[in-house]
Amino acid sequence: MALSIGILGSLVIERDNCRLGKVPKKARALLGYLAAQGGQAVSRERLAD
Repeated sequence: MALSIGILGSLVIERDNCRLGKVPKKARALLGYLAAQGGQAVSRERLAD
């Protein structure tokens, strides 16, 4: 299972070359933020800010 997250421009999330449908706004924001961190751990406290 391959997961691809594009964060430049509109957030695009694909799994196995298939674009995922509706993703809630908060989930998109969280996934975009985590993807931008480049695999670094992010604490819950930091996410809550």
